[in-house]
Amino acid sequence: MHPRDKEIWLAINQGVRAIDWEAWFGCPEGADYFSRAGHEVTARAVAGLTAFLGSGWLPRAVTPSPASGRASDTFVGLGRAAPVLQIMKGAEQGAWVEAVRWWAAYALLEEAGVPGLASVRRDVRRDITLSRFLHTQTQARLALMGVSRGLPVELEPTKASGGPGDIRIGPVFIEVVTFAEDQKLQDYEKFRQNCRVHLLTLDRDRDIHWEGDSPNSSTATTSRRGRSGPRRPLNSARTWRLRLRFSVTPGGG
Repeated sequence: MHPRDKEIWLAINQGVRAIDWEAWFGCPEGADYFSRAGHEVTARAVAGLTAFLGSGWLPRAVTPSPASGRASDTFVGLGRAAPVLQIMKGAEQGAWVEAVRWWAAYALLEEAGVPGLASVRRDVRRDITLSRFLHTQTQARLALMGVSRGLPVELEPTKASGGPGDIRIGPVFIEVVTFAEDQKLQDYEKFRQNCRVHLLTLDRDRDIHWEGDSPNSSTATTSRRGRSGPRRPLNSARTWRLRLRFSVTPGGG
């Protein structure tokens, strides 16, 4: 990561600066694989996503809600899509292309004057969830297919039975259904991330491992290999190094 990006993300982590699309893409100095035209596209995408989603959308999308007992208003793993946070070789460019696609679909539909886009924008700003974001992306990309072929396109068209639909392309009416994370998945993802942080801080000279599958709660226990005795809970005051052992089955993790 470029030193300027490190400075920006440190400020975000300290609460000095809110995350925005400029930080999301990363500074131009760090993206030395782009031409001047590529940097210009990035600047347009930053401005376009901010204008379409609103300046407060991204901070709310990646900040967990303090409320309990209901679905959180944060995405599971949204940060993994940020170009600047990629660690695998070539992944940054791929993440950049995907983020630009988010902006380009909205920009082209707005340029084409597609009816109903304002309603779609209002909904995605109000409902900050992964399910709504995927729904909006699907609507935009399907609508763009129709526009590119010169067909009449309308977003949120009125159904014959009353109420808005999703997309109408020519004579074809399309209803979009998306499935995303629920609270249980979000809670487990948060716990899994906490386990990962815990592992990174443990003493390296201990041969400690999970017994059985990956733990699924804060009451998970560990054992020291080759010794008998009482198990120590994960949140024990004593620091251990843990060796995770996972059971993986088709369709599961």
